[in-house]
Amino acid sequence: MSWGWMRRRHEVDWPGMPYPRTVELLEAAAAEPALRQLFPFTSHWNLHFSSCTQFPYVVRVPFVEPLRDGRFRIRERGTGTEFDEVDSAAEAVAVVLAHAPADLGPAVAGNASDLGEFEVWEPGPLGASDPGGGPTYVDDGGGAGGGSGRR
Repeated sequence: MSWGWMRRRHEVDWPGMPYPRTVELLEAAAAEPALRQLFPFTSHWNLHFSSCTQFPYVVRVPFVEPLRDGRFRIRERGTGTEFDEVDSAAEAVAVVLAHAPADLGPAVAGNASDLGEFEVWEPGPLGASDPGGGPTYVDDGGGAGGGSGRR
């Protein structure tokens, strides 16, 4: 595992955490080359994958929500559209991969602006999806009312 993946595993591996299968999920995702090339981050115990290594992130694939009953829910970032709910981490990773774009490439060192091909846009609610159908840009540090993202 790369340093970024190992760090994420360490962040979610502590006794008494409410979603103990998050570590299992992170390890299953790290075993998949297409996801391993992305930058993993967690938010509210959900596992996301970014096309850049720094905030604000660019999210082009669904995220996985570990459930208290041990199952996993796979959702689209921004809209919250539910793709599936599955029993195993491996199944969750398979659903994410099934909804990944064909041109998914390795994460860029930097943030959304370093990708250079996107114009600035101001999202509505924090994490709102792009109405144009493009990737979602996550700006979780924008303070009250959100922040700026890129498209």
